[in-house]
Amino acid sequence: MTHDMERQTKAPMRFAYQELATPSMVWLVAGIAFSLLAIVAALGPLDTRHTLTLIQRFAYFGVVALVMVPIGFASLLATLYIMRNRGPMHFTLALALTTLIVVAPGAAVVIVVYGLFHAGGSPQE
Repeated sequence: MTHDMERQTKAPMRFAYQELATPSMVWLVAGIAFSLLAIVAALGPLDTRHTLTLIQRFAYFGVVALVMVPIGFASLLATLYIMRNRGPMHFTLALALTTLIVVAPGAAVVIVVYGLFHAGGSPQE
């Protein structure tokens, strides 16, 4: 692969973090998160369908989303920035590692907020 071809391959990744940091993209992510919040609240996973009303489920998953969506968005933005001069394979591996790092505190947030909404109980499923 010539140097020009290599530069053309990496160019889209180089500026992707700048496009992600625009206000319109933040609103798009917020809209998608709100849509997914409505779906999850209606479905009621973690046995919340039987233990919480629809409004309580919306509040429960809203608190989780309010905490986790900015963390996930910022992690993606940081990964794009750090990996901006790397190839797609390195970016994919870095994104997978970032996801693994973000999931652990995400699970903790879900369990803690579940306890808040269920008087200290833990999820049964």
